[in-house]
Amino acid sequence: MSRSFDFNSLESAYAEGLEALHLDNPPAFDRIRAYLELLHQWNASYNLTAIRDPRAMLTEHVLASLAVIPYLQGQRCLDIGSGAGIPGLILALARPGTQWTLVDSNGKKTRFLEQARMALKPGNVEIHQQRIEEFAAGRVFSTIICRAWTALPGFYQRGAELLAEEGVLLAMKPGKPLEELNEVSRLCGSVKYHALSIPGLKQQRGLVVMQADRNQPNRIQD
Repeated sequence: MSRSFDFNSLESAYAEGLEALHLDNPPAFDRIRAYLELLHQWNASYNLTAIRDPRAMLTEHVLASLAVIPYLQGQRCLDIGSGAGIPGLILALARPGTQWTLVDSNGKKTRFLEQARMALKPGNVEIHQQRIEEFAAGRVFSTIICRAWTALPGFYQRGAELLAEEGVLLAMKPGKPLEELNEVSRLCGSVKYHALSIPGLKQQRGLVVMQADRNQPNRIQD
């Protein structure tokens, strides 16, 4: 894909995606365009994401991230293994009233995040280059999210240590991971799987919502 791609050509697809997602107060297109332009530029030199086509980036990164907005809870949010800011940076742009902490151990990815923060100027983002096992002793978050960071049991075990009372753990998944769901259901009080409809994407996407309430019976809900 050429660096001269016309990112303005994505505006109509973005508008159609937002309409399908029924989102209130979504990020302005110029901010999404600026993010995608920067990601595309960095991908030419650094392997931040395997997706190279800007149209696919819009669908699989931006719209897929925005699809989880109805499941966010509270004001303090943590994205574990944020990578190129997916979904944390995109969600921070979408919900400026929330505070986002993006954590990744990969230096080139956190450098990209710092560059994106300088370019986009969100006032609600902090970035840490750390392993999550070394991060945030004593800090708690109302929403903790990850995409392709680790299997559900490992995400739950680490995330529950940082989760505020009544908070939620959200795991974005490419499909319905039945084995992982069964494993994590033995660890936490509530596990719910939600199939997500991503505009323009035929493959199944899902979101696993977990709560660390051990007083509730273990279960998996659709």
